Formats: sequence, structure tokens, C-alpha cells
Amino acid sequence: EDKIDDARRGDTVKLSLGDNVDVPFYIFDSLRGRDVTLQIKAGKGYTWTVNGKSLKKLPSNLIYLSLDVEKYRNSKMISLCRGNDVKAFQLGHEGSFYGDMKLTMDVGARNVKKTMFLYSYDEDKEKLTYCTSAIADSRGDATFTFTRSLGAYVVTSKALYGENPVSSG
Repeated sequence: EDKIDDARRGDTVKLSLGDNVDVPFYIFDSLRGRDVTLQIKAGKGYTWTVNGKSLKKLPSNLIYLSLDVEKYRNSKMISLCRGNDVKAFQLGHEGSFYGDMKLTMDVGARNVKKTMFLYSYDEDKEKLTYCTSAIADSRGDATFTFTRSLGAYVVTSKALYGENPVSSG
């Protein structure tokens, strides 16, 4: 929290969570409204980034925000992916993130400079819904913005239903 309080306009503060992926809400409260970016390494191959300007007032009854990203397997979801190579994951948090939370993930060296498509998976309806796309960088990392978590997601280098990539990448 001190690093955030001491940060100047435009600064980026880095935080590594290790095995504890629960971030206390007071961290976000100290960031809210400020042009300071918080970069949170949450597990192997995942980084969350949020700028304080995008954060809204947080509910007073919440103590922490789980930034856990777990592998996810579901045979119906995999069949909906039509044999394409996918990265399936589930977010530990469900509901609003109270701001624009950017999740950067390793999508593999084979996907460098490729457009990656993000879909949410509704287990009850057994349906994939297109969310957005991003272009993987030179390290094979792609960044997607979440304002809320819908549970399970899948990332693939193929547009499953003919979607056009978003122009902002």
C-alpha cells in the first residue's frame, strides 16, 4: 500500500502475489481515482493490470478480490471449440471487478503476432459467447480486458463463429 501511496502520476507499481492470489480491497481503494497503474503477478504466466482512474467505488462489505486463474476442463466446451488448440481457464472471482482489469497471459510462442479470440463459456447453457480479441506480442502474451468475471473462458487463435477481430487488438 505504501508503494501506491508514494507513486506519482503515471507510475506503475508492481506487486507479486506468489501463492496468495487474494488482494485486499484497501489496495484498490488506495489506487482508485489516481493515474497510477498496478501490475499484479498472480501465478505462473498471468499478470493483472489496472489503472486507478478506471476503478469505481468498492463495496464496503468485501474484504479481498481473488485474482486466481485456474486451468479449466469441460468436455462439452472442448467439443464446441471444433478441435482447435485452446487455452481454457476459470477466474477465481465472479462478478464485477469495479474497473478495467487487464489480464495478460502466455498463449504460447506458436501464437506470436496472431490474433487471439476470447470466449466465455456458460456451463448451464453449454454455450460459448465471443467476448473480444487481442494480438499476441513477440513473447506470446495476449492481454484481455475484463470488467466482470463470468466464470470460465477459452482462448483460441481461430474465430470459432466467423468473428472479426477488434481493431484495437
